[in-house]
Amino acid sequence: MNNNMFEKIVAEHCNGFLVFNNLKELVYVNKQADRMFTKEGQLLVGEVIFSEYKEELEINHESIKRNVSLCVDEKAFCLTCRICSMMGYTVIEFKEQEKDEEIVPVINKILDKSGDLMYYKDATMTYQYANETYKRFLGKEVSGLIGSKDVELVPEDLLEQSKKSDQETLLRGSYTAIETRGNAFYRVMKERINGGVLCIAKNITKEIIEYKKATTDLLTGLNNRRNYESTIHSIYGEKKDEYYLVLIDLDDFRVINNRMGHPMGDECLRVLGKILKRHTKGEFYRLGGDEFVGLIKGERQTVVEVVENILDDLSEEVLYPRFTISVGIKQLDLDCDYIQNYKMADNALYKAKENGKNQYYFA
Repeated sequence: MNNNMFEKIVAEHCNGFLVFNNLKELVYVNKQADRMFTKEGQLLVGEVIFSEYKEELEINHESIKRNVSLCVDEKAFCLTCRICSMMGYTVIEFKEQEKDEEIVPVINKILDKSGDLMYYKDATMTYQYANETYKRFLGKEVSGLIGSKDVELVPEDLLEQSKKSDQETLLRGSYTAIETRGNAFYRVMKERINGGVLCIAKNITKEIIEYKKATTDLLTGLNNRRNYESTIHSIYGEKKDEYYLVLIDLDDFRVINNRMGHPMGDECLRVLGKILKRHTKGEFYRLGGDEFVGLIKGERQTVVEVVENILDDLSEEVLYPRFTISVGIKQLDLDCDYIQNYKMADNALYKAKENGKNQYYFA
């Protein structure tokens, strides 16, 4: 549920809502509250309710008051009021009622319907609020969560990350990151409010899976051309000039396909993809066919070590048929466009083939 939808639901709701900040300043009035309690643009009742239950609000708990009789500007009201501290703010929700009628905590119901994890911890890092999604995530009931701290609730494998992100939020004012839990991915957003931490974490696992499908080569598991082009644009855009462009081509790949069939050729590509994924000092991509490219950050010697290790790994693989690769290398020159850099690396690749294959050549 996005923020605009949430705001619209609260604004149009038949219950009235008043929200005060920690300075006791009114920061929000919905339409129902405005209709009932304003005259000539002036709010008449919010501060009355706030003052009446000030002592209860200061001890940070929820209070429901029924049959509250108020006379405002010669209008008499019988109200049920729900007053609570939520995420660093004081929320007063009210409606006119018949005697003994109970108010429905609308804001909580809206937040509980959200699939996002939401909670607020005060300045002592004690939980003051959590929605149902977060409670299910932890496997806790509200009675065992509010008033507790992370060390009592959060699984050990998440505890240190939670502590670090809270510290960064308090230091910088906000925190945003993608975090994992098992096979799930969450976009975590935290904000410092009234000395505490408000967190909203959205499950983006489906988005990540779809993105990986769109940017991953299905045959080899490497990054695909789309991913590569995005990375190159980023390198040029941010003027990162410490990269080497590494072009890789299987030697005599057409012969393998013609003599042994395309399934065997595909197996050769999978083997090479597996080897390239081992070498984390570089990022490797399959552009199509037997054409692979790598981006390696660092000095020339780093590139030499990575490429030689790839050649060694391939020579040690138990393969049938055996195959080799040729490699062309060019340090990225950001004064030249990408096409020029690529052509120079491609020329170096063919120099390696002319020199006998199964080797690398620097442009």
